[in-house]
Amino acid sequence: MFLNRSDELKKQAKIFCLSSFVLVMFGFVFIYSSSSAFAMAKHGSAIFFLKKHLFQAVFSFLALLVCAIIPAKLFKIHAEKILLIAIVGLAISFIPGVGFLVNGSRRWFSVFGVSFQPGEAIAPALIIYVASFLSIARNNISGNNIAGSKIYENKNVFISKSGAKLFFFTGLSFLILLAQ
Repeated sequence: MFLNRSDELKKQAKIFCLSSFVLVMFGFVFIYSSSSAFAMAKHGSAIFFLKKHLFQAVFSFLALLVCAIIPAKLFKIHAEKILLIAIVGLAISFIPGVGFLVNGSRRWFSVFGVSFQPGEAIAPALIIYVASFLSIARNNISGNNIAGSKIYENKNVFISKSGAKLFFFTGLSFLILLAQ
């Protein structure tokens, strides 16, 4: 019996959620087994880092739910703004008094008492931006099917204004990351 697209997506979502849950559980075991003695000596609780990981896992799960609710079209529409916000976050960490040093590098700043590394936000922002770019570029490329293979005629997709912005934003992100 053939499954329709909706059933197939539900099945894939269940597999993704189950595998994510198993990986997080392995993370709990590894974190506890590797840090319980250090946490007891340093913080007075063997489960200090386990609680920290639990908080991060719950926060990540809530972020996953929020992102799953948001339509993909919205990410596509606002991809450039998302990337610009991430780049500004990278630049903010250089401002004295806002960004602070951790182990000799100025990659962190604090928001409402929670330390944040803006370099972690640049990866998903770049993924969203590049996916949006490729989705738009797909409309600018025509495909000719010759003997069962696709041959694409490039219509200056990477030389266009949007292609230049892609390379500019990606390069700027990497330069700021290197400077940190």
